[in-house]
Amino acid sequence: ELSNALEIVDISNPATPFHKGSIINGADGSTFYSPKAVAVSGHYAYVVSYSNALEVIDVSNPVLSLHKSTLYDENVRLLRPIAITISGNYAYIVSSGRQGIDIVDISNPAHPVIKGSYYINSLTSPSSVFVSGNYMYLTFIIVGQNGGGLQIVDVSNPDNPVLKSGINDGTDGATISYPRSVFVSNGHAYITSWDTKSLEIVDVSDPNNPVHKGKLTSGFGNASNFTPNFS
Repeated sequence: ELSNALEIVDISNPATPFHKGSIINGADGSTFYSPKAVAVSGHYAYVVSYSNALEVIDVSNPVLSLHKSTLYDENVRLLRPIAITISGNYAYIVSSGRQGIDIVDISNPAHPVIKGSYYINSLTSPSSVFVSGNYMYLTFIIVGQNGGGLQIVDVSNPDNPVLKSGINDGTDGATISYPRSVFVSNGHAYITSWDTKSLEIVDVSDPNNPVHKGKLTSGFGNASNFTPNFS
């Protein structure tokens, strides 16, 4: 973040990772002011930063990364983006300054286009996003206080995302207070929360009815003390 750059590291030998290449803010018109997150699909890296933009970088040659395109929306959308995930031809970007998710068509990396947006409300702020199939899983925090939750949104039509259901901190014992990241696999959502230092497991096999399934809290049983962060 402080170097305002995208760094590429060769991890073919995990025991000895080494610098392969990089591209810095301003190179070929790229914008990397305080970069917050990156996702990779095919030969392209998609970077969001406090430039309020989506930056597309061609990394087909890791030694010589090339600026491909920039999507900037005049500070209307893509406002203070903090996270990004990619599914198919779409990038889903957490825009913390807009309390929502912006959905971008990246089928043409040279010309990404905003397709739709999903907003929560002014009293909450999204913190992470994951997409599986036709559903977007969005964690959020409550501004100015502890708490938060998970929302499940139907994105089968990216132009018109529709809320299906959700589960909040405390529901049936769920611990989703100040959530930092979410990952979905085999019908379950795994949510890390900073405030409770916990891993929450939610059964999302029925998108209309998410159910608290279990949790692991820092220091409980044989769990090591940990403080979850963005991933």
